[in-house]
Amino acid sequence: MALITYHYPLITFIPLSHYKS
Repeated sequence: MALITYHYPLITFIPLSHYKS
């Protein structure tokens, strides 16, 4: 489950970076 918590922010950061681009 710890893996999900670590990947969760990554998944949210990917789209955020795309929006800023």
